[in-house]
Amino acid sequence: MTRKVQQLERLGYVAREPDPIDGRASLICLSHSGQETVDKFLAAHRDRLARLFDGWDDNDVRLFSALLERFSDSIRKDTEVSHGN
Repeated sequence: MTRKVQQLERLGYVAREPDPIDGRASLICLSHSGQETVDKFLAAHRDRLARLFDGWDDNDVRLFSALLERFSDSIRKDTEVSHGN
């Protein structure tokens, strides 16, 4: 984890700040550049989803959303059982 944070820090995507509660620790936060990168990624993701759902009617999108949520819940429950949570 430390190496990955150092890499992101060198690239300018995150910054370290001292933890005000525990002086031995650092808090990692997105830099302005990091936030811009995340925003660009999310915008591209939204654009792609909009293209994929182009031509779907509202009822189909709602049904797909409900089924996907149900499927995600099944995965989460299965993962919890598999890992003993």
